Amino acid sequence: MGSRNRYGSTQAVSCENGQLALVSGHFDMDSLQQTVAQYRREGRVSASRGNQCPIVAQSGAWLSMSLTELDGWKAGALHLDGGTIIIGHAQGTSVTMLPVNIRAGGGTLMFDRGTAHGSSLLVDLKRMCDSHATLQLVFEGHERQFAAYDPMTDIT
Repeated sequence: MGSRNRYGSTQAVSCENGQLALVSGHFDMDSLQQTVAQYRREGRVSASRGNQCPIVAQSGAWLSMSLTELDGWKAGALHLDGGTIIIGHAQGTSVTMLPVNIRAGGGTLMFDRGTAHGSSLLVDLKRMCDSHATLQLVFEGHERQFAAYDPMTDIT
């Protein structure tokens, strides 16, 4: 499936085994929901799955979403396989847990600029098959950042 989006790039998406593989292009949550709706009409994704389809960002694909939009999607259904996922800031007091599965292609997880009174995001990174897959974390404009690994729960 290909189309033009508001960013002007051509999008390519495949749907196999109940997951959406973003092959190329820049996606936001609106374009992703339109794609899921189209696949539902075509019978490639069951209506009961709704916003629970796993999303795989492959090399050449960018997915942008805010924490608010992320709350509306099934958490735990994001996979990086060479692509980029951009998490935008959201105002509020909520805490969102985001498991991201890192596949053999690795990828980039980018966090945009935030303000002093924003939501919190806890990211659980899991390597799926290749413990040497490269993951790049980009914190745009953040003065303070930290990561911690808990060996008891195997969570970073």
